Amino acid sequence: MSQDGLEKGGAMTEQEFIQQYGDWKLGFRGYYKYIFTFANENLEVSAGGDKDDIYRCSIKPTMTVRGLSDQAGTIRRAELNGEVIFDD
Repeated sequence: MSQDGLEKGGAMTEQEFIQQYGDWKLGFRGYYKYIFTFANENLEVSAGGDKDDIYRCSIKPTMTVRGLSDQAGTIRRAELNGEVIFDD
């Protein structure tokens, strides 16, 4: 088991991911085809994907994982230190 409590290659649900990493702060990295990408030195998160989910979202330069989920809708993918820990 790794330091973050996950089995190598283990899958998480979106809810488990948000519960564990929800307070982590991320900076805006990009936007492509309705998907926002935010990251810090260890974690990269992509959210959105549906134009109706993101139509009224309020994206800030720095957000928490939980804030990104609240604003952009579904978390689509997350990588921790280059390893995929969540993939919708």
